[in-house]
Amino acid sequence: SDNAEVILLKNRKGIAKLSLENGTGVVPCYGFGSTSLYTLYVDKYGIMQRISRRLKMSIILFAGKFYTFAPERTPLYFVLGPVIKNPNNGVPIKNPTQEQIDELHDEILLHLKTLFDAHKAFF
Repeated sequence: SDNAEVILLKNRKGIAKLSLENGTGVVPCYGFGSTSLYTLYVDKYGIMQRISRRLKMSIILFAGKFYTFAPERTPLYFVLGPVIKNPNNGVPIKNPTQEQIDELHDEILLHLKTLFDAHKAFF
């Protein structure tokens, strides 16, 4: 629906891995209203998906105000959560284990959900 906010992070663990490899913390953040800036056009036949995989980059058809690249006028509300500290006290881990990545990723998802739930009523 037009009012739905969808985040595709459940199986995307690159942020957690990068955090562990670099010894940095993660700041959870969310931008409410950004899904209303542009209209996305979905390819029902999977043609864009095949092209995207072949080019190894995402191809997305979208349009803004009057079918241009200018975004629609819509209110935006961005929120930041507290820093999720690196579990290794800021010391980089050259090759983090899958268990370490999964543990940090779960913590990131929990903080992001908490942040979203705390602020969704304002938007």
